[in-house]
Amino acid sequence: MLPGCFLAPWRCGRRGNRMRGRSSWSLEVTRQSFGSQYPCTKGRGKYSRKNNDHWTEEEMTELVDGVSKKGIAQWRKVKADYFSESIRTAVHLKDKWRNLVRACKAKNTTKKEANVQKATEVIVNRLGHRILALEAKHHKKK
Repeated sequence: MLPGCFLAPWRCGRRGNRMRGRSSWSLEVTRQSFGSQYPCTKGRGKYSRKNNDHWTEEEMTELVDGVSKKGIAQWRKVKADYFSESIRTAVHLKDKWRNLVRACKAKNTTKKEANVQKATEVIVNRLGHRILALEAKHHKKK
């Protein structure tokens, strides 16, 4: 008899997942292409977040200006006119607008503190009435 696995010869040999090594060049290109002005934070899993650029006050102000000029459902137009050089996509703009509206509503309705970033809190305090007015106008139109 021959040594080794007789019943399932395809199961013989080394098992397990092998990670292919990445060269330092590919890691450097990845960092340059998807780089952030802020360091990446470690996520819950074993991989870090790819896009960890936090919204600045200027970006949020531009978003409110763009929505007031173009409208709430016109994310592609807002992106083209106000965020053409930015890494933000139309989906990022929509999601940030939704979070700004939620932060404004939470500030106006609840007494306990909501978990809001500092930059968002500044924008909500300064432009909250404008954000809520635009949202109400949009829902009235529907």
